[in-house]
Amino acid sequence: MTRPLYIERALFVVAYRNGGKSTHLRSMFADSRFHTSGVIPSPAETSKTVDLSNERHLFIKIMSLHETNRTLKNYFDKIEDKCKSGRWCFAGALRPSPENKIKENLGEIVEAFIARFEPERVRICFLSPDHNDELIDNAIMQLAAIEGIECVVIDASSDNAYRLTDNGLFLADFFDFT
Repeated sequence: MTRPLYIERALFVVAYRNGGKSTHLRSMFADSRFHTSGVIPSPAETSKTVDLSNERHLFIKIMSLHETNRTLKNYFDKIEDKCKSGRWCFAGALRPSPENKIKENLGEIVEAFIARFEPERVRICFLSPDHNDELIDNAIMQLAAIEGIECVVIDASSDNAYRLTDNGLFLADFFDFT
């Protein structure tokens, strides 16, 4: 019997275009709990599945929803298709404002994700300032009004690029169930 899909935790890394979203998501592989011997995947690997335990998995979608040229529904369908059934966590990249085929703002995207998958916990990690030293202010205020969402801000500026591994370990800690 196939178990239904159950997403326990969702992490979204938010920054403007070329702000370091995929770099930070990939930096989570520095964590030894991801069973990769600290090897960080190349940018060419757009998604990755990690076994967090015998029954719990993590699907990491490196490419931002805004870059996929898909609608929000298509994007969610792809997540559901990839995860199939069982206990899952999800990590993905988002931009703070509507772009390309995505007409919804950040708050609407996160609310739609919650409505579709009903995760226990949702964390939004803003890269602010990002690699380009751009700040994200208004998007943080949008999400602060949504109940049950944790928002964090980490410095991803070029001056603090040496902290990339530390930032990756911080992101990976969200998926530690011990």
